[in-house]
Amino acid sequence: MSDVKKFPTKPYFDDFAEDKNFLRVLFRPGYVIQTRELNQLQTILQNQIGTLADYSIPDGSSVIGGKASLVNKLPFIKLATGTTFLKPLNDYEGLKFVAANGVEGTVKFAVAAAGANPATLYVKYDKSAPTSQLPANGDVITITHEDSSTELVTVEPTAATGNAAAVILAPVSSTLTNHLCAPMISFC
Repeated sequence: MSDVKKFPTKPYFDDFAEDKNFLRVLFRPGYVIQTRELNQLQTILQNQIGTLADYSIPDGSSVIGGKASLVNKLPFIKLATGTTFLKPLNDYEGLKFVAANGVEGTVKFAVAAAGANPATLYVKYDKSAPTSQLPANGDVITITHEDSSTELVTVEPTAATGNAAAVILAPVSSTLTNHLCAPMISFC
């Protein structure tokens, strides 16, 4: 449902009320347009677009262009128990990391620890090490943030890497396999 925010106080004086059924504002030639009138025009347009959107796309409806995709191989790295992230989880998307053994990659998204499941990084590996394609159990990973600061996290000592399967709800994209849409993932 659409929500049109109104600003009825000084300096905006937007006193639009949907129940009055005003759909236009008229102007007299030779008089200056007031802030109130311009604000009411914006509110009327927002209200009309919101009404049309609510009618044509009710809450919970599918939108054309979005689709569900199954990703059978979604690499992950489990972090040591007790690992906490220094920044909000959304800030980790797209960050580069380097493991102590030389494996490099990009964080697709991070998931905080929940119950028995440790904090986890879902990644795309960019470069393998001479002796390994994955970070070693117990390795230290250096994550470089956008402000060039670094964060050290330790890989879970046992069974720390692998692949998950996930259903991803994302816009149709030819690069879906390269750029995952983190907020809408449910694991199989």
